Amino acid sequence: MKNKTTATLLAFFLGGLGIHRFYLKQPILGILYLIFCWTYIPLIISLIDGIRLAIMNKDDFNQKYNPVKTGFQEECTYCNAGLTFMTTPNFGGGKLKDGKRVCRNCFQKIVKLDTRFGLQSKTIYDSDKVKNLLDNPKIISPRLKEKPSNITTKKESTPTIPSLVKSVHSVTDLKKLNKEGERYMKLFENSGYENKKYEKLNRIYEDAYYKACDIVIHYQFVPHIELNSPKEVLDFAFKVIDKKDYKSKRKQLGGGDYDWNEINVGELEDSKIADIIEKPPFYWESFLKFRAIIETNESYEEKALKITNLANSDKSFLDEFFNRDDSENAGEQWLKEEIRRFGVPLVDRLFDLEYNTPDKIANIDLEYIKTINGFGPQKIEQLKVAINKMNKK
Repeated sequence: MKNKTTATLLAFFLGGLGIHRFYLKQPILGILYLIFCWTYIPLIISLIDGIRLAIMNKDDFNQKYNPVKTGFQEECTYCNAGLTFMTTPNFGGGKLKDGKRVCRNCFQKIVKLDTRFGLQSKTIYDSDKVKNLLDNPKIISPRLKEKPSNITTKKESTPTIPSLVKSVHSVTDLKKLNKEGERYMKLFENSGYENKKYEKLNRIYEDAYYKACDIVIHYQFVPHIELNSPKEVLDFAFKVIDKKDYKSKRKQLGGGDYDWNEINVGELEDSKIADIIEKPPFYWESFLKFRAIIETNESYEEKALKITNLANSDKSFLDEFFNRDDSENAGEQWLKEEIRRFGVPLVDRLFDLEYNTPDKIANIDLEYIKTINGFGPQKIEQLKVAINKMNKK
């Protein structure tokens, strides 16, 4: 695997000789650099290469120089298994004289029978020889020795994948499933890769393990936060619950699928839950202070002043909930939204007339307002309904 830092350093210090090109598996370019190194042109180009590599995004570098093959590019010449990144032997192993290849599983079987295969597969083996060896291991390879089975001869029913998956309720259960699959693989190896029962059981447990990884065992509540979100929603935000409590909690708190993050057992096999759950946003502490302010018995004017000071002290809170381009401060914006919640019309006009809190609007002089341009019979009626709501509250 090519390293971005190594390639960059080679370009800067040995680039005039094209060493970085050889390192990046570009031998033709490397040879051209060597041929023309006396002209100093490769030196100049290599400096440009070095700068380009230095500023290149790591993902772009890997995509270009360390491409990962996806999907089935070819098949194992013996078992026809698709050769992917996970099933291909490491370091280019398993290549044959006729250009074909074996998978990691078959590679391990052949090495057990003939250790030369690990280093000389490309020179001494072809597809026919591989098939002959694996089909007749006792005849072809004197290295193969039968080993006694250490599995009880008691007749047992073969487990099914659905039943094994259904038995997983925790990370411990998942690890047990994986360990059992590894045990059957070891028994299959000890049988000289002949006991088909062990091979079948290994595959059943492996398939069950990968399916069980997707089992959801926890949920995290990550709601969309607004200034007027219900208190019970805020109290439970970002908390994690067991799957058994999910239905009742969702019925109580509501929210769509996007508000409830699934946490499956596979994610927790090698990680702590604290490392994978979503953390509260940067503005969360200021948001909780804001809610504490509006729940006090102070006047609207006092609350508005404190909200303005709080928003000005936390840019993330200000950007999330208030319009920074507005000429009004955060407290004034909050007051207007509070008034609009009651259905008051033409709030901006009333603000200009210094009716700038719900208390003041609740005691408004309707006869005077009727003389203000824009407040016709329909708007006056809306205002009366809003005042009625304020008085009831």
